[in-house]
Formats: sequence, C-alpha cells, structure tokens
Amino acid sequence: MTAPGPTTRGGGSTLPVYAAFVGGLALAGSVFLPWYSVNIAPPFEAGTLSGWDATAFARVAMVLGVIIALAAGALLLADRAMVRLDAPVRLALAWAIVVAAVVAAALVGFRLVVLPDPAELLSRHVGLYVAMAAAVVAALGGLGRLATHD
Repeated sequence: MTAPGPTTRGGGSTLPVYAAFVGGLALAGSVFLPWYSVNIAPPFEAGTLSGWDATAFARVAMVLGVIIALAAGALLLADRAMVRLDAPVRLALAWAIVVAAVVAAALVGFRLVVLPDPAELLSRHVGLYVAMAAAVVAALGGLGRLATHD
C-alpha cells in the first residue's frame, strides 16, 4: 500500500498541478535557450539561435507557457485555501492548462520537424527539446488535474 500524495480540499492530488506549473515555467524559459545551431558560421564556428530569435512560434509558446504557469498557480493557491475558486472555475483552469499545453506542444513539434529557413544551415539544439518536454509535462499535469478533479 502506498502513501497518498498531497491532496486538495476536495481530495484530488496537487502533484499534477505542480507538474503543470513547472512545465509552464520551463516552457516559457526554454524560449531563450538555443533552439538551433548554425552549421556554417564565420569563421566556421557553430553559432546558436534561441527560439525567440529563430521563430515567432517560440514567442507564442512562451505566452502559452506563461498562461499555463498562471493557471496552475491559481489552482495551487486555491488548493491551499489562499484564494477561493468555485469548482467550475477550477475546472476551466485545468482545461486551459491542457489546451495551452497541447497547442504549445503542436507549435514546438512543428518547429522540431520543420526547421526555419534557411533550414539547410541549421541543426536542432537542446532548447527545442526542453520546450517539447516542458509542454508534454504541462499537458500531462493538466490532464492529471482533470482526472483527479473534485
């Protein structure tokens, strides 16, 4: 028998909300990490491009990460009885987390598959993978909250 995790006032677990919160913050921060490396740069040294500099999709993903973090933060405050949110509002916030995370994962996934122009000069870098992982974690956190919703 396992010990139960942290719970909300209604009995649902707060662990998925923490995951969504961290995923949203990581998604927003990953936009400033290197997403692409330039294969040919003077004098033949690899340069990097952050998501912010490389594509507008990254900027949208950053906004979605902030939305995820704010929605998850509101749910965490409600779970700790610091703010009062009715059940329909908590449900709407959980859905907002899921939708924003899925849209962010789609945008980042698109840029993972389709490199920006000039694509032949670029290769993928760590920030792109961090953004994708953060979007997936946030989506799973939102889905976890929906599954344990009171």
